[in-house]
This record gives sequence, C-alpha cells and structure tokens, in this order.
Amino acid sequence: MKTVIIWLAMVLVISVYPVNSDVASGGIADKVFHAFLYAITCLLFYTFLRERAVRRPLLLAVLLSTGVGILMELAQEFTTTRQYSNYDVLANFTGAAASALYLWTGRSLAKRGKKP
Repeated sequence: MKTVIIWLAMVLVISVYPVNSDVASGGIADKVFHAFLYAITCLLFYTFLRERAVRRPLLLAVLLSTGVGILMELAQEFTTTRQYSNYDVLANFTGAAASALYLWTGRSLAKRGKKP
C-alpha cells in the first residue's frame, strides 16, 4: 500500500506541476508519457489487489487507474498552467489497458506452461 500511495503522490505532483506550454502541447511524446505512467499505476494497483485476494483484480486495477487518471486531469483545472484533456484521459486508459493486457497474457501463458 505504501508503494501505491507514494507512486500516486508522485503522479499528482507531475500532473499539476506548472510546465512550459511547449512541453504539454499535447504531442505524441506527452501521450506516450501518460500511457507509461498509467501502465505502471495499473501494475501497482493490480499487485496490491492481488495480494489481498480481491475478486477480479485486473479489471479493478484498470478501473482504478483510469479513475485516478480522470481525477488527475480534473485537478489540473485548479492550476493556471494546466488543463483537462480527454486525449490525456484516453492515453491514461490506453496505458492501463496495455498493462492489463500484458499481465493477462502472461497469466494465460503461465497457465498453459509457457513462458511469456
């Protein structure tokens, strides 16, 4: 739990920290960065939920990651240099879904006795 909280705090700081408008211009690098952050977020949520034997940890991890991404985008509305973007939310979801697909594929292959 401690790791998840520390990670989410770092994501919050990154999400609301004032940046040069050129950096957050919405280019492809920005979306890849969003996807990367939320892929890790999903992985951490999944690990946390699985350790606690929660039902459907992978689905819940994607939903939680996407929810956090939406909340972080909404938090940007309270800053003067950042703003909410549906494209960022989509990139956040894409990263979480990619992480879930990777985890699901690895589990499926492990059940068949193959290495991912």
